[in-house]
Amino acid sequence: MDPGTYRVETIGTSFSFSTEEEHWVQLNGGGMFVLSHPRSNGPDDRAIVFLRLPSLVHPDDLLTSLDGNIESLGAWPATDFAGWLDALPDAFVVTDQQETLLAGRPAVSAQVTLEGGDCVPGRPCVIFAINHDSLRAKLFSREAIYRLWMVDQGDHDPLLVMVEIRGEADADWFDTADDVLATVAFDEPQPNPVIEIQGPTELDLLGGISFVVDQPMVVERGSGGCGTIRGLPARGIGVAHRTQRPEGTPSPRPTTWSTSSLARSWSSPSSIQPSSGASGPRVRRREFERSARRGAERHLGVGMACSAARPDVGGRASRKRVLVITAESFLASDEVFETALAQGEQIVESLEFIER
Repeated sequence: MDPGTYRVETIGTSFSFSTEEEHWVQLNGGGMFVLSHPRSNGPDDRAIVFLRLPSLVHPDDLLTSLDGNIESLGAWPATDFAGWLDALPDAFVVTDQQETLLAGRPAVSAQVTLEGGDCVPGRPCVIFAINHDSLRAKLFSREAIYRLWMVDQGDHDPLLVMVEIRGEADADWFDTADDVLATVAFDEPQPNPVIEIQGPTELDLLGGISFVVDQPMVVERGSGGCGTIRGLPARGIGVAHRTQRPEGTPSPRPTTWSTSSLARSWSSPSSIQPSSGASGPRVRRREFERSARRGAERHLGVGMACSAARPDVGGRASRKRVLVITAESFLASDEVFETALAQGEQIVESLEFIER
């Protein structure tokens, strides 16, 4: 990403920031945005993380958080970040804890290092922050250094801002991060774009839909009335719309939606762009393919695609939309796919469009 001023619209509360240096966008979607050094090698390596959080992993479960299913972990309200810091096990070193402001919003900040526990230095080993499922989570690594801010979002889920380095040799990244964070300007707080659903459900996707799911699932609400629904942790359904072509133009050939085509569709430009308008540079997102591969042993990969509204033709805009529901598995397992397929059929059978 070239130097410039950018706007992020993927964490619920939109914000802008400026940078005078080149950076790399590691992830941008589903309530999480990660900006890193262009030569970052991944988690903990010179990154700035923005993550919406309903809760934190309970301190009593932190050091064993990778031993079992994340659904078994106890929760601590993210709104009580100061209490969570005070309750951390002795394996953690907490310094510089204080009440402060970040971009004008009240926040609690601290520096945290994991110095004990049964962890190999340099490898993520403690899950501490989860936005409803493990595709949007953060971990601590032993001996890495983290500066954390839990930013108040009013009546909505807080926002975790996290600057991370792998050791003192990269301490100059803290200065770079300070320069970026000093330019952040938040819009008014908005809800977390990720929510959990089960049973009768109404969503504002596609102008308004209702359906029934009998298993817990996660919804990622995106821009343009789009969203993604996936399982907890091994089921997945995708929901999408596409605005049809305007009248008087050739109709596209029917498309067979496959796992690979949907994964590619998530490589289209994301909702981060220069705040000055759409004519400047755009950042492309490819996190879906990586997330699918990384989570293949625990998740069904689920995708969706949205296109921009078509221009008016003869003063008439084409407002018709096509709903696409997909059931997919990134596992070589007919049994797992059948589970996703059954969930998709349940949505189709119970689906209703809500007049707004």
